[in-house]
Amino acid sequence: MNLRNVLLAAALMTPLFAQPHFEVATIKPSGPPDFEHCSGDGPSPGRMSWKCATMGDLIQQAYGVFANGAMATTPKPVRLLGEPRWFTSEPFSIEAKAEGAPPVNLMAGPMLQSLLEDRFQLKVHRETHEQQPVYSLTVAKSGLKIRALTETCKPLDLTTLMQRQGPPPADTCASRQMRVIRETTPPSIVLTTHAMTMSQFADTIAGFVDRPVLDKTGVAGIFDFRLEYSADRNSDSGPSVFSDVQQLGLRLESDKGPVEFLVIDHVEKPSEN
Repeated sequence: MNLRNVLLAAALMTPLFAQPHFEVATIKPSGPPDFEHCSGDGPSPGRMSWKCATMGDLIQQAYGVFANGAMATTPKPVRLLGEPRWFTSEPFSIEAKAEGAPPVNLMAGPMLQSLLEDRFQLKVHRETHEQQPVYSLTVAKSGLKIRALTETCKPLDLTTLMQRQGPPPADTCASRQMRVIRETTPPSIVLTTHAMTMSQFADTIAGFVDRPVLDKTGVAGIFDFRLEYSADRNSDSGPSVFSDVQQLGLRLESDKGPVEFLVIDHVEKPSEN
C-alpha cells in the first residue's frame, strides 16, 4: 500500500469531529441535599463542578440549556422517556477538569454529555411523538391586552452573562428574571421578561406547567410579560400560570400536538472514582 492510500485509510478511520471531553472527573453520591454542602463556587477556567445534582438535572443542562455548546435563550424542558426512578431522587457531586480553558457553554453542554455517556454509560436518542398532551397558547376572545414593543433590545451576550453569574441585564432581548414573594401564603413567584416573542414566551412558561406549550397565537412582534403565580403547584389558593396569562389577553388550552422526547436507551450508576 502506498503512502497516499495509508493516509486515506487513516483519515477514514478518524472521526471528523471528535466529541470534546474532560481530562479528569470525580463523581460521588452527595447524600441528602443541604445548603452547606450543595452550594459551591461558580465555574473557573477549565473547571466545572455540579453539587447535589440529580441525573435529571444534569441531562436538562447537557441536552437542553447547553445542548449545542451555546446557551439557549429560552430553553425548552427536556422531556424524558425510559428514565429509571433514581434519575430524580439520587443526587451526585461532580468535579471535572478540562485541558486548557474551554468556554463554560462547551463544558456545560457537549463536554458534560461526553462525561455522562462515559461514566454513566448513558445512551440516548431523540424521538418526536405525535398527538401528545400539550397546551396551546392562544389569544383570548377579549383580545390581547399587551402591546408589542417599538424600542430595540440588546442581543444576549453569553460570555458576559456567564461571567456575571446572574440574570441578564433587564434591557436584553428575551431576558427573564424571577423573584419569590415569601409574604404570601403560599409564597408567590414573579416572572418578568423583556422583549420576548410569543414563541419564546410559550417555551418559557412550559417550564412551569406539566406539558409542553405550543404558540398558536399567530401574533408577531416582541413583548414584555409579567406573571405572578403560586410557588406551590399543588395549591388551589393564589394565582396560577393559567389564570395569570388571562390577564395578558392570552389562554392556555389543553390540546394535542407533536412533542420531542429524549429516550433513555441505557444508563448505569457510576462507580466512585
